[in-house]
Amino acid sequence: MKRLLIIPLLLLTLSLGATRVYVATTGNDGTGDGSIGAPYLTIATGISNASAGDTVYIVAGIYNVSTQIALPVGISLMGAGDASVITTGTALDPIIVASSVSLADGAQSISYLKFDGDLTALSCLDVHRRNNFKIHNCTFVDFVYGAIEFYGGSSLENIPAVYATGNEIYSCTIDNCCERRDPGAFGAIRFGGQEGMLIHDNILTQVSRAATHNGNLLYMWGATNKALKFYNNTCTKPATDGVISGNAGGWNFHIESGHSHGYEIYNNTFTGGVAIDFAGGNQVKGDYDYSWWVHHNTFKLTAQISKPATGTHSPVAMDFERTCEDIICEYNTMENYPVAVNFTTSSSSYVKNRIYFRYNIFKNAGYSDASYAYHITWQGSGTGDLAHYLYFENNVFHANLGRAFFGLLCPYDVNHIYIRNNIMVNAHLNGWMIVPLYCGDLVTLTGSFTDFYIDNNLLFNNANSNQIRYVDGKTMTIASYTNNIIGSDPLFKSNETWRLRPTSPAIDAGLDVGLTKDYHGHRVPQGSAPDIGASEVGNYVLFYNGKQLY
Repeated sequence: MKRLLIIPLLLLTLSLGATRVYVATTGNDGTGDGSIGAPYLTIATGISNASAGDTVYIVAGIYNVSTQIALPVGISLMGAGDASVITTGTALDPIIVASSVSLADGAQSISYLKFDGDLTALSCLDVHRRNNFKIHNCTFVDFVYGAIEFYGGSSLENIPAVYATGNEIYSCTIDNCCERRDPGAFGAIRFGGQEGMLIHDNILTQVSRAATHNGNLLYMWGATNKALKFYNNTCTKPATDGVISGNAGGWNFHIESGHSHGYEIYNNTFTGGVAIDFAGGNQVKGDYDYSWWVHHNTFKLTAQISKPATGTHSPVAMDFERTCEDIICEYNTMENYPVAVNFTTSSSSYVKNRIYFRYNIFKNAGYSDASYAYHITWQGSGTGDLAHYLYFENNVFHANLGRAFFGLLCPYDVNHIYIRNNIMVNAHLNGWMIVPLYCGDLVTLTGSFTDFYIDNNLLFNNANSNQIRYVDGKTMTIASYTNNIIGSDPLFKSNETWRLRPTSPAIDAGLDVGLTKDYHGHRVPQGSAPDIGASEVGNYVLFYNGKQLY
C-alpha cells in the first residue's frame, strides 16, 4: 500500500512547482495578483509575473494588443479556445515573439487561443532559436503575411549553423493568413533550420484574397530543414490564381520547399493550386533514406477546370523544379488535374535523379474544355543530362473528358526511364506517350531520349491504337518493350477502388520490380506474379466506406 501512494504524492509534489497565472478582461494590472480571483488585465503583465514552467491562462474575452509581446523561455500561454481572442489594430510584425540569442530549450507551448490579425497585423507569432516549442489547438485568421514563423539559426538561412528540434504545430486552424508578395518570403507557416519538426492535424486554408494574392500555406524558400513530418492536414487553395503582368502567374502553392532532407508527407488532403512545389532549394537525401517520401495523400481539384488564361499556372499536384533526387511518391490519389506531375528546369545544374512513382492513382485527368492535358510532363530550357533513373511502376493513369494523355515532353536529355506495370486508359489524343516538346510554349528540340524500359503495361481505349506516338520527328531509344497488353479492358470493379475483377487480364501479368504492398495495403504478389496496376487481387475480403465489396 505504501508503494501505491508514492506515485500520486510524487505527481502532486511536481505539480506544485508550476503556477497558472490568470489574465482576464475584468482584471487589474495594479491590484491583481494573477490568481483566479484577482487576475491581471493584460497578457504582458501576466507574462512578466510568471516564471519558467508557469502557464499564463487567458480567460475568455477579447484582448486588443497594441505593442509587441515578448515570451521568455519556459512560459506557456493557454486560453479557453476560440473564446479567448488576441487581436490588434496596429501593424505588428509579429504580435508575439519568442526569441533567444542562442538556441535554447523552450519547454513551452501556446494552446487554445484565437489570434485575429484583422488584416492589419502583418504576422502573429515568431519562434526563433527555441527547441521544444508546441503550438496546438489554436485558430489564426486574417494576418497579412503570415501566422507562424520558426527558425533555428540567425534567420531563414540557406545552411543553418544550428537546427532547432522538438518543435510542433498541431490541431490548429489557419485561415487567410498569407498575402502573395513578389519579391517576398511569406507563408501562413514559414520555417527554416528545423530538424524533426512535426506539423499535423491542422486545417490550412488560403482562398479569400483577390486573384494573384493568395500566398503559400507552407514556405521554406532557400532555407534548409531536416526530417519534417507533415501529416493528417487538410489544405485548401484556389484552383488557379490569376495572371500577373510580366510573371508566369500567381504563386498558388500549398508547400513551397527549400533545401530538404528526409521529409515525410502523408495522409494529407490537398485541394486546388500547386500542392507541392520543389522550387526554393535542392531536394537531396543527405543522411536520410530519401529527400521526400510523399505517400497516402489525396491531391485533388473539386472538378475539372477549363484551361486558364495564358500566363496563369495550371493546378499541379507536384512540380519538380530544381535539383530533385531520391523522392518517393507512392499510394497517392491525384484527381481532376490537367497536369498531375510537372518536371521543369531552367538550368543544367538542376538534375532529376532517382524519382519513384509507384502505386498511385491518376484519376480523371483533363481539362473540361478539351484542351491539351497531361498526367506527366516536362518543360523548361535547360540542356545536358538532366533527368535519369525515373520510375513509373504499378500506377493507374486514367483520363476523362479532354485531351489527356501520359506524355514525356522534355527539351533536354532523358535516360533510364522505367515504365512498368501501369494501367493507362482513356487518353483521347495522341496516344498514351508522346516525346515532343510542347507544354505551354514551343521550345527548340535539343534533348535525346535513351534507355527506356517499357514493360508489362496494359493500355486500353487510348488514341493512336494504344501505341506510342512520336511527334516533331522525335524518337527515343527503347531498351526493353516486352509483355505489354494492348487494347484489353482492365476490367475494374469500380473507379473508386480501382480493384480488378477476377477475370482481368492484368492479374498475374506484372513484372516483379521488388514492390511488396499495393495501393490498398495488400501483400504483393497474391498470385504467381504481381498484378498490373495499383491493386492486387487476392483471397481477402475488401471493404470500402464500410461496405463489403467482395
